[in-house]
Amino acid sequence: MEKNPFTFDKSNPRLVVNAQRDSRATASAGAIWFASVFYYNKWFFRKDKNIVNMMGFALLSVPAAFAYGNLIFGSAQTEAAIMNNQSERLH
Repeated sequence: MEKNPFTFDKSNPRLVVNAQRDSRATASAGAIWFASVFYYNKWFFRKDKNIVNMMGFALLSVPAAFAYGNLIFGSAQTEAAIMNNQSERLH
């Protein structure tokens, strides 16, 4: 069995202290979002000039870009630790 990669809080041993997302995941999500909006503008918006569709696409592509960036550079262990900390803080 592998050694636990996390450090736990002294006052609440169920909270993980050093659980942070990799900054590359957020940066790559921003790059993916920017590229998707750029190509949407290039291929669709210039033809139909519909600003509502453009704004809807830009807004709804944020979660998808974050999901892809987190999939590429994220870690399942770190995500589990962050989800654990969120659920422990709610109680």
